[in-house]
Amino acid sequence: MKVLYSILLIVCFFSGCKKGEEDPSISFRSRKARLCNTWQLDSGSDTLLRWGGPNYFRSYKDGFAILNNLDWNQIFITRCEAVVTFANNNQYTFDFKYTDTSINHVVHTIETGKWSLLNKDDEFKNNEQIFLLPNSIRTSNNGPPITDSVLVNNFGTKWQIVGLWNDKLHIKSIIKYKSTYFQNSLDYTFKPK
Repeated sequence: MKVLYSILLIVCFFSGCKKGEEDPSISFRSRKARLCNTWQLDSGSDTLLRWGGPNYFRSYKDGFAILNNLDWNQIFITRCEAVVTFANNNQYTFDFKYTDTSINHVVHTIETGKWSLLNKDDEFKNNEQIFLLPNSIRTSNNGPPITDSVLVNNFGTKWQIVGLWNDKLHIKSIIKYKSTYFQNSLDYTFKPK
């Protein structure tokens, strides 16, 4: 009877570990420990809607991006790779690298900064969101790198961690800017690199 009681107590204790809607029911590693890894984009989508355009829907799968320009009814297929590393080096830094290659151009983006898991709020549980605050965003498009200081100084993003396993990270975000009538919906799944 004591064994059954102990098992029931352990199950009840660990059932509170599940944070995201797709998280494992039981995990012996904290969210922070599971997040600290190098993750490669596996699949996902993003939608950009803004007043005056351009508006698009882009989906990612198996290293390719399919971009559907909603304004001009055009479809572009590009090769893409996205890798993000979350490090717990007592400073909680991240390093994001994105490469988009088409016939005519190659775009490289490197973003570095700090990250933190956010506390509970009205909508999300404790540690269910991650906040990314870049200190550098560099982009090159068939030319020398350009540092975007406007984004670096004014841009931090909150991401909902939908599911976090040892072998899968699922995040999503909806970014709205009322002053520019801009909305960007993002939903990505990563796997360890």
